[in-house]
Amino acid sequence: MAHLVVLLPGVMGSCLKLNDSLIWDPPYVIQPGVLALDPGVFKRGASGDGIVATSLLQRPMVIERFVRNSGYQTFIQGISKGIRADVCPGNDFNSKYRLHTFPYDWRLSVAHIAEKLYQEVDRMVDERRRRSGNFSEGAILIGHSMGGLIASYAARCLDEKSKIKAVVTIGTPMRGSLDALAYLTGGFRLLLRDLGSQLKTMPGVYDLTPTYACVDTPGGYQTPWAAAGTGISNAHLLGRRDLAQQMTDSTLEPPAMRCYIGTGQGTAQSMRFQDDTHSWRTDEEHPAVVTEKGFLQGDGTVPMYSALHDVPATYVFVNDSHACLHNNAWLVHDVCQFVRYFDAPHTFPLLAPPPETDIDKCRLDLPPISSGGGVLAQATAGFRMQAQAVLLSLTRPEARHTKQLHLAAGETAEIRYQELPPDIYMLELLHHDTQARVVSDITQVTS
Repeated sequence: MAHLVVLLPGVMGSCLKLNDSLIWDPPYVIQPGVLALDPGVFKRGASGDGIVATSLLQRPMVIERFVRNSGYQTFIQGISKGIRADVCPGNDFNSKYRLHTFPYDWRLSVAHIAEKLYQEVDRMVDERRRRSGNFSEGAILIGHSMGGLIASYAARCLDEKSKIKAVVTIGTPMRGSLDALAYLTGGFRLLLRDLGSQLKTMPGVYDLTPTYACVDTPGGYQTPWAAAGTGISNAHLLGRRDLAQQMTDSTLEPPAMRCYIGTGQGTAQSMRFQDDTHSWRTDEEHPAVVTEKGFLQGDGTVPMYSALHDVPATYVFVNDSHACLHNNAWLVHDVCQFVRYFDAPHTFPLLAPPPETDIDKCRLDLPPISSGGGVLAQATAGFRMQAQAVLLSLTRPEARHTKQLHLAAGETAEIRYQELPPDIYMLELLHHDTQARVVSDITQVTS
């Protein structure tokens, strides 16, 4: 069985055309004057201005001297090679092809784009099922940054037919990013062009703002829509709140979720507004409001806490930046392993890692259990491995319970932690030689 695979880029990661002429293909083609949307777009969803997305950005995009997107050519080629599938040419969404890219007009709302995505996925899965006769076939959505948010919304709010079997998010600001808030309040410069006023007309940018208390005010930390002095339309920020609430309130069964989170990069954790300007608070400066959640740092754009899902997910931390995360060689290989596992689960332990990485993979299971009976976790090695199994408390970073693991290929080990205090935990496997980390679902231990 070969599931449909769809790749979604991040915000500003799709080339845009107007009347067959490119208007957005950084760094060479940038026409900011035509990007602004009229206010009615926040209600109707569609742009109505004739601008269409044509392809994923191929070249690196530089913003204010920093590379913020390394392009998608390497990512597309790596996935194509890893799952042995040609990419559907153009934007035809021909279901005879297994692998597709989904360029989108990133100015528009996440919900509107997700509807367009699901229409194509729904149709292509039906056509592939009719041809193969296998009605278990579905789709795997792989999204970088904003693309992961779109894919998650499609799966959790629109997929009543359960056609989406898995969602992979890469550096996705599930709970928002302070960068989006900064662009809306302090401007956005791209190759000497200030796009700040245009961004304020785009629902898609508001949909990337934080949903948690990250604005430092005299009255304490508040959400962007509750904080005064940001200079942003509160109605548009409330739309972002409603988007998050729709996903939380959805009664649809979520598919398998795999979440890649960038780490090791200095990442703003909160913001303070004063006299129409903003200032950052980075990891070292941020008080316990985020420290208590157990997550600091991030990928330079998305804080680690912000990348968490509110449904069960498998987390994999990668030491790389937001701009380059999707092109990380190990990450691309691991995504391909994940896709191939869904194609044929019984063959997954037999897949070998590329020689240049030599990283041993594991699958983890950490079910909820009472503290009196201890916590039982299971680790299954795809290959021979020596690792540390570390049970981490999310509320008390100093609480770490470590055990050593030695597993042969295909071997499963049980890891038992006795008499743990009630808390929220996650299990991390740390490979001794490569320092690669694999993290399980978050689980809660009750009294």
